[in-house]
Amino acid sequence: MKRRDLGWRVMGLGIVAAAGAVGPGHLFGSESWQGLTAFVAALFGVALIVQGRRVPASLRIEGSRHRALPQAIRQRIGGGR
Repeated sequence: MKRRDLGWRVMGLGIVAAAGAVGPGHLFGSESWQGLTAFVAALFGVALIVQGRRVPASLRIEGSRHRALPQAIRQRIGGGR
């Protein structure tokens, strides 16, 4: 595991810890939106822990206008044979 990948995983652990500290106090009260936000943050943190730096890269690709480029390349290569 590279240092950069380890950094993303540690950041995921920090997000999960912060969401765990905020979430339980706000799950069933009048501030339930904070509990929901903490839950979503915890899910994102777990994804970072498991996948490392691939999560931000995939989010960048999905947000770009070139998100269909790898699929188009595979179709063109596969279709030519």
